[in-house]
Formats: sequence, C-alpha cells, structure tokens
Amino acid sequence: MAFLHNAIHNPRKLFLRRALFQVHLWAGILVSVYVVVIALSGAGLVFEDELTSMALPKQITDPGRVFSSAETTPISVVMEAFGKQYPGAHVTNLIAP
Repeated sequence: MAFLHNAIHNPRKLFLRRALFQVHLWAGILVSVYVVVIALSGAGLVFEDELTSMALPKQITDPGRVFSSAETTPISVVMEAFGKQYPGAHVTNLIAP
C-alpha cells in the first residue's frame, strides 16, 4: 500500500521513474547524435559538386570555359603518372573537363 501511496502522492521520488528518465535522456542524446551525423553526411553528398567547385580554382570550375588541347594532358599520360605515383591503386572514376 505504501508503494501505491507514494506513486500517487510523490511520483518524482520513485526509483522506476528516475531510472526511466535516465534511459530516456541518454537514448535521446545518442539518437540525436546519430541523426545529426546522417544529416551532415547526406548534405555533403547532395552538395558534393558545389563543395568541389568552391575548393577548386575558378579557372577550372567555370562552366563556360573551353579547354584547348594545349592546356590539357592526355588521359594516358595522366594514368601513367598516377600509376607511378600510386602503384597498385585502381582508378574507379575519372572526370575530364
């Protein structure tokens, strides 16, 4: 009868309520950190092109610019230099202007 009386008149003093509050608090903190990480990585993927263009010089990222053959290196030369610099690496993506 004392438990029921305390549950009705003093619910904040119950051990179960305090324990559930702590579980709820820390579960909420962990889930919110997870959601923030997912949101930031998703935003990075969505705005990948914009972030890349901000990091590169304006001459490279100008969409109206036409590159002449004197300004570019053939892909075979680039791949050969890459192979010498990073032996054993595999190219999975190459973006040419």
